Amino acid sequence: MNRMQRLALLVGVIVVVGMGVYSPWMHIKRGARGIYTTESAGYSLIVRPPPCKTGAAYSVELDVSRLAVQEGIVVIATMMIVLLFKGQRPGEQQ
Repeated sequence: MNRMQRLALLVGVIVVVGMGVYSPWMHIKRGARGIYTTESAGYSLIVRPPPCKTGAAYSVELDVSRLAVQEGIVVIATMMIVLLFKGQRPGEQQ
């Protein structure tokens, strides 16, 4: 692995960790008969969720699906960049 590949991998890992620390959240309103609605609550630190809307029916939860999509995109982009920087090392023959 050359220097540019290691740098791309390091940046990708830092971005994924950063997204995990500063995660997306959602407000959930539970209704009658198990019906519920969701609404984005924005981004907040994982240890400090955003404030919940007032009312007994509301709760705040981590938006796991949005986080998974974001992290998946970054992982795929990082892999593509690492492969893009793949090259021969000095003195190496094909």
